[in-house]
Parts: sequence; C-alpha cells; structure tokens
Amino acid sequence: MDQTGTSFTLAGAEGMMIMLNAAKRCAGNETPECINTMLHSTSNFQGIFGKLTINKEGKAERAIYISQIKNGYMHVVVKVY
Repeated sequence: MDQTGTSFTLAGAEGMMIMLNAAKRCAGNETPECINTMLHSTSNFQGIFGKLTINKEGKAERAIYISQIKNGYMHVVVKVY
C-alpha cells in the first residue's frame, strides 16, 4: 500500500489546525456558535501553505502558489495574492 501523502493530505491537516485554533480560542465555551465566530475571525493564521485570513463571509484569503515539478522536486514558479 502506497503511504505517500499529497497536497490534499496537507490541506486536510491545515484545515484541522485552523479548526483546533478556533476551538482553543473559545477557551471552555466550545459551542458550534463560538467556533464559527472564531473561524470567521481567523487572521494571519500561519498554516502549512503560508498565512491566511478567513473573512466575515467565511472565505479564506491567502496567496496562491503555482508550482512546477522538475527532476522529482516541486518548485514555486509564482506566488499570486
């Protein structure tokens, strides 16, 4: 069985990091309402793919990387904001 991870694996891990961060900021009041409020107030969170902010509408704002695989290694070609 192949155990190789993908960028989707990293995205899932990053999503869990963001959720745990929101729950920790609720500090003893981990209700769905509090976690939702904290998610929507996430700002400059250092994730796996760089910093991101979640706006009041729930949309993530972050840089997008265009990468190229060359000689078996991934290289960033351009970073778009």
